Amino acid sequence: VYKRQALDSTTGFQQLCYDFVGREEFGGNMGQSGFMNYFAGPLSAAKFHWPRFLDKIHDCTARGINVLLIAHSELAEQKNPLGPNYDAYTPFLEKRIWQETHRMAQFVLFYNYYIDVTTDRKDMKGKASGGEDRFLHTEYSAGWAAKNQMGLPSTIDAGSDGKEGWGNLIAAIEKAKS
Repeated sequence: VYKRQALDSTTGFQQLCYDFVGREEFGGNMGQSGFMNYFAGPLSAAKFHWPRFLDKIHDCTARGINVLLIAHSELAEQKNPLGPNYDAYTPFLEKRIWQETHRMAQFVLFYNYYIDVTTDRKDMKGKASGGEDRFLHTEYSAGWAAKNQMGLPSTIDAGSDGKEGWGNLIAAIEKAKS
């Protein structure tokens, strides 16, 4: 019996959901006269079908299986009602699907490398260094989406490889549970 399951990638599962909705509700017509007509397909997927996928994940967690959804990120403009808009990393998912997923998740982690940027005063161009140290961020920042309902530390060392990073994440989860 598995205690943990990682699903890579959520973007791929979103596409499978879209393919299903396209076949079942639009007769395979994924174009402007079908699935994409007034964004009907993605809306149906987010409103009716994606929650069924999330329910299956919830069923796993109710049986004691931790499920980790891995998503790619993209840089997207964030609307700022209090000032200028800005760019931030967000999961590469349709907005409504991301909202449903974020609402359900106990935690959302942002994986990143530590990079130090220095600016040359003469030409004002930045020069980056670093990129070897990897971290999982557990708390929201203006630069990325994250969520932490488990009491995880604000950053978790992602180690030098996937195995070490996974071990550090599991250790942080186990410590937060105790």
